Amino acid sequence: VQTCALPILKPRFGQPYQALANLYARFEKFPQAIQVFKNGIENNAEFAELHHDLGVIYKNQQRYDDAIAEFQAAIKLKPTFTNALFNLGIAYSENDNAENAIQYLKLYLARKTNDEDPLRVRAAEETIAKLEYKPEAPASTP
Repeated sequence: VQTCALPILKPRFGQPYQALANLYARFEKFPQAIQVFKNGIENNAEFAELHHDLGVIYKNQQRYDDAIAEFQAAIKLKPTFTNALFNLGIAYSENDNAENAIQYLKLYLARKTNDEDPLRVRAAEETIAKLEYKPEAPASTP
């Protein structure tokens, strides 16, 4: 396994961290991406997008508790952050927490803008429908 030292960054704004971390993620260098996101959050805790993008990596790695915590942090910083609301709902769904999944996906749908990705909107609607579906119990025979 080949490793390399991460560059020392300390910008006071989040975009450089986000760009570098997403570049690492694009090339599947997830440990480096996670470290850059954590450094960015440490140096710029108010940049909601860092929390969101770190949450996406965690969600894709099925680290749902970590993902949920990052999406919640992003929403706390930026309550209208629809991508974070959507991904939080999906993370809850994938973590078998239907109640919270429905809550955040409905909140996403309520706050979405007109330029929202229609595939994402449809995915939210279909996930809610799937989670709310209660099949009728078969009638018992005497």
